[in-house]
Amino acid sequence: MDNNYGVKISAPGTNVKFGSVNDITFNTKYPFLKIDTQLPTGFQSINLSIINDPPEPDGFIDVDKYTVIYQFKHGYSYTPSLETLFYVVSPFPGVPYYQQYFLDSGILSAHTAFDGASIYAVADNTNVYFIVWKYYEPGLGGQQNPLSGILLRISCHVFVDDLSGA
Repeated sequence: MDNNYGVKISAPGTNVKFGSVNDITFNTKYPFLKIDTQLPTGFQSINLSIINDPPEPDGFIDVDKYTVIYQFKHGYSYTPSLETLFYVVSPFPGVPYYQQYFLDSGILSAHTAFDGASIYAVADNTNVYFIVWKYYEPGLGGQQNPLSGILLRISCHVFVDDLSGA
């Protein structure tokens, strides 16, 4: 392996001088994600309480429903990359399945394999959007997933990297 580097970190048990590309977990020779420390939207801590339940799909013609529940301007004129860490502080009472901690997307509520409510974040060239995706197939045993009252703590990192392909 080329020894032209600044900092390299290898996998446990691998000599950093001789490790293959697959054994090196970090190398400053290659670009990595950057946060603009001068832009306040680069790192945000958000407490998000779902007050109004996002609409449920009807379960017959419409089995999916996507709803933007929060958004903010990221301050760039292009589509940046994101990393979003979610913590469900208080789930909907009595829900049998949800993920308490997750990265980028996760399940807020589910009863069966044929229903659920998930949340994820996406960006365009202006905003970061937090979107709830609900799916529901009652003919297969699915149930509706109300979300009113769920409290989320979200850490959102907006990276400088341009994903627009321009």
